[in-house]
Amino acid sequence: MAGPTLGEQVAELKRDLQVLIPRHAVEEAVAKLRMSESEARSSRHETEMQQTRDRLADLAMKITELQGRCTAVEKVSDRHWQVWLALGGAVLALLVSLLKK
Repeated sequence: MAGPTLGEQVAELKRDLQVLIPRHAVEEAVAKLRMSESEARSSRHETEMQQTRDRLADLAMKITELQGRCTAVEKVSDRHWQVWLALGGAVLALLVSLLKK
């Protein structure tokens, strides 16, 4: 038995091609849609990352500022404590000197 003739092979290939062309068009459209969705998602992620970086930089500046304030408050607190200690020592010395007399 002989195989299909050349004309039959060409006809079969044309039928296959007629089936594959619409499938290819659909697959290409789906691929383009997925690609555009991925690009949009990527763009959103980049925007969110930049916003997060900006927010992080702002928070770092605020932390630095608060650390400066905290240091200043500690210095003032230490000075007040030293003043109270000095006053307490002076009052104690005054009481001792009054009791000695």
